[in-house]
This record gives sequence, C-alpha cells and structure tokens, in this order.
Amino acid sequence: MPAPHIRPLAPIPLRWVLIVPFILQAVGVVALVGYLSYRSGQQAVSDLAEQLMVEVGDRTTLYLEKTLEVPHLVNQLNANAIRLGMIPGFDSTNTAFLEQVFLQQIKQFPTISTIAIANERGGMVGSVHNNPGLSVYRTQGFTRGIFSISEIDAMGKEAPALVISKTYDARKRPWYQTPKQAGQATWSPIYHLMARVPLLSVSAGLPFYDKTGKFQGVLATDIILDNLNQFLAKLKIGKSGQVFIIERSGLLVASSKAQPWWTLDADKPERVRAIESTNPLIQNAMAYLTRSLNLEKINTAQQLVIRQENAHQFVRVIPFRDRQGLDWLIVIVVPESDFMAQIQQNTRTTILLS
Repeated sequence: MPAPHIRPLAPIPLRWVLIVPFILQAVGVVALVGYLSYRSGQQAVSDLAEQLMVEVGDRTTLYLEKTLEVPHLVNQLNANAIRLGMIPGFDSTNTAFLEQVFLQQIKQFPTISTIAIANERGGMVGSVHNNPGLSVYRTQGFTRGIFSISEIDAMGKEAPALVISKTYDARKRPWYQTPKQAGQATWSPIYHLMARVPLLSVSAGLPFYDKTGKFQGVLATDIILDNLNQFLAKLKIGKSGQVFIIERSGLLVASSKAQPWWTLDADKPERVRAIESTNPLIQNAMAYLTRSLNLEKINTAQQLVIRQENAHQFVRVIPFRDRQGLDWLIVIVVPESDFMAQIQQNTRTTILLS
C-alpha cells in the first residue's frame, strides 16, 4: 500500500515569527498596566472617599456637640437667675418682664429657636427666632388657657398679639412632661412645635425645684430641626454625596438635601422613616443598613460599601450621643461615581501612553 502523500506545511514568514510574539507581549503588557492602573485607581478612590467621610463626620459631630450644649447652658443660666431673684419665678402672673428677658436673651444665641419657662398651672412664657425676625409668646396670666404670640419688628416694636390657642396647657406638652418625669436635665422627644407654620423641634428641658424640693416647673430651650438641615446642606461631600441624621429607630432627624423629611397628617407634621424617604440615595443606604447592621448596637463608626451593578456607594455610620440622652446616628453616603470618572480617564490615558 503506497504511503499517503503529506503536503509539507507552508513556511511561516519570518516577519510573523518576529512581529506576532512582540504584539502579543505588548497587548499583554498594556492590558496588565491598564488593569493595575484601574485597581490602583479603585483603591485610591476608596481611600479618598474614606478620608472625605471622616472629615465630614468630624465636622458634623463637632457642630452637634457645640450647638446642642447651648440650650442646656441657657436653661441653667435662667435657673440660677431665678434662684438669685434676678428674674420672676414660676409663681409670677405678670408675663411682660419675662418676655423681655427672654427676648434679649435669644438675641445672644442665634442657634437657638426658642427659650421658655412653664409652670404647674399650665402657663408658659417665651421668645422665638422666626428666621428672620423675633417673637415673644405667653399664656394669659401665666396659666393655662389663651396662648398668643407677638412679632417684634426691626425697631423692637411689638405687634398686636395673635391668638394661637384658647385651651393651651403646657403640662400636656412632651417638652414639659419629659424633664418632669426624668427629674433632671434631658431632651424631649422630637415634637410638633405650636406655631403658625408646621415645625418639628427638640427641646432641652430642666426641671426646677424650690428649696423644699417641690417641683415648680420646667425651663426649656429648643432647636428647630430645620436649623440642622441648613448646616448639613452647607457641607461639601463630593459631587453628589449626602449626609443625614437618624434616630436608632430609623426616623429621619435631618438631611443635607431639601426633601419632604416629614409629612402632614391632618395638618400635624409626622416624621418620615429614612427607609421611606423620597430621596433615592437615603432610601437605598437605609435599606442596606437595616439588612446589614443592627442600628441599636452601633457603638463605633462603621465603614461600608454598597456593591451594586455600576453603582457602588461608600457609607459611613457614626454614633452620636450626649450626656443628656440624645442618641442619634450620622450617616454619610458618597457614590463611587463621584470619583471614578477621573480614574477611568487616567486609565485610558495610561493605556494609550503604554
């Protein structure tokens, strides 16, 4: 049987032998350089995001510490003044002098929303920052009943009183009940401030006792939550990062972005849970946090990454507490995309130069 005829392979051109390995090697080097550049860029982004969030967290914590200590200081100053007989006490029936005292006092503390005194007769006297402008308010005779407010113009002239309620009783308000029950300086729950426009506020309360230990009433100094929003809105957090504050329950306290963070239910402001926010960044971050962490047990700062297809987000959660019982969480969210555009451009440039 004759042997099959095998055609010899065509010779490979020498230039292919020289060029192809070089091209493959060059492509491999470029790919490796591009990959390493991209990975290095990702690490740089992670480091930069962490540095940014730590800085924003520190600034927010410092602001809260400084701002939230002032209301308790004001209460203590007023308690001392009452004990020394410098201003009328809780048994007074003439509100005019107290109105002027609190009016002058609130001018000295721009971060404070209201300063007030309330007694066991259900009466209340105070002053309020309207942003802009100032007002004083009182219950008639410093007892429960007719509650009215008067605006103060730029010349210090008091406008005619506007009646807000005819059945007001300070003893029924959460800012009064909480310090009375605690028996010491404390914070009220966040509550609906009695005003012409719906407002949510948190009140620093100090119960006052006479020399025999008998409870006389409460000194209260408030901060309207919108003041916290205004501070957070001024923070620069990358291109589209946000910071918001929540209670351990998940209820929203404040946010850096204008949004409906409370809703009206029968004309009464009801707070929004962060996970139900209309802000997608807040909603998404809270959904992840509630799945990944027990909010009640966060005692130290937590750094996380929400990994989603083409939409990674860096998250930092910082607990905030004070001596009077506040227990909040500061949450900072920064999309990875805020930094990656420049990294990707650098990677493309590196590949081209390679």
